[in-house]
Amino acid sequence: GEWHRFRPLHRLDEWTSGVLVVAKNPYANQQIYKQMLAGNVDRQYMAIVHGCPSQSRGTIDAPIARDPLDKTVRIVSPQGSDAQTYYETVADYGVASEVRLQLITGRTHQIRVHMQHIGCPLIGDPLYSAPEFRERESGMPIARQALHASRIAFRHPVSKLPLSFTSPLP
Repeated sequence: GEWHRFRPLHRLDEWTSGVLVVAKNPYANQQIYKQMLAGNVDRQYMAIVHGCPSQSRGTIDAPIARDPLDKTVRIVSPQGSDAQTYYETVADYGVASEVRLQLITGRTHQIRVHMQHIGCPLIGDPLYSAPEFRERESGMPIARQALHASRIAFRHPVSKLPLSFTSPLP
């Protein structure tokens, strides 16, 4: 029965499933945003990618910028903003892999761009994967990019107690 403005603390790309945190008031929004800027918010994702990363785990450190030819697309570019993503291969299925990812920074399309950059685009991704891995007709069981926000953790903006929220795979 309360009225509140919608204040998302982070964004999920369209068609990404999972946990999303919304602040109830401007103070909470500002305090948790400060934690994000300081790198104190843990954001974890699960993805199914084409192929398998050459190393089972590592950090992708590649700056991201807008594509000059298409403003909706992002690319790895030396002129871009710093971007780091930690990844760990959970399962290798041969033609595809299940990967756990942790955002160190938070750029638009960061996981999608970084996984494409290392040669393992997300299956079903309409912008960053090869056409044969985009469509439902390809035999993929979902009609979207295979990306899920599985966990977010931070400190409560008032009590400072640790909070953690998870979302099971759909």
